[in-house]
Amino acid sequence: MLFGIDTSGKIGQGGLYISIVENRQTSILNDLRKKVEKRHMALASRRRIKASNLNSAELNWFIENFGSKYSCSYLSIGTFSFLRNKFMRVKNWQFKILACTFYLAMKKHVKDGDVVLIDRDYSEDVMKLLMKYLHLIMDYSGKLNVTAETGTSFNEVIVLADMIAGCGKRGALKCAEIKPEEISYLMRILN
Repeated sequence: MLFGIDTSGKIGQGGLYISIVENRQTSILNDLRKKVEKRHMALASRRRIKASNLNSAELNWFIENFGSKYSCSYLSIGTFSFLRNKFMRVKNWQFKILACTFYLAMKKHVKDGDVVLIDRDYSEDVMKLLMKYLHLIMDYSGKLNVTAETGTSFNEVIVLADMIAGCGKRGALKCAEIKPEEISYLMRILN
């Protein structure tokens, strides 16, 4: 099975919403484009519609008609501040925390043989670090047969994950808050 992971927000710049979506054949993006077209033709003609451009009725419609399995997690700024104070002396601590959030998003959904595409939101060097840390956590936890790779917004599953993360950020769906002890436990693997 193919999954997509994306975030809404950047690590350390306010709340971070992390979503994972299972890839399924769906016409939801085309249907959403038609719905938005009635309100705003120019917005509907963009290559990619973002959740930040949708009104609350469109967000709710998207969530109600979304046909794939998904989940959304939330790393609050308070939790990030706590983790920053605890791990700021660790090399690449921000990217290690981000890799931990990706793992926490994945762990309940992926199984052996699955493929996970993670959106390339950061530079190539940062993405290499993130993937290295994520693979270390997966190896330690026994998820050895999961393939995690970087993807782009040209992958439909990443577009869907981006929409779900944006819906979470806009309050259109409930997100599970990531607890600092979950990250602290995984950070021991990376130190």
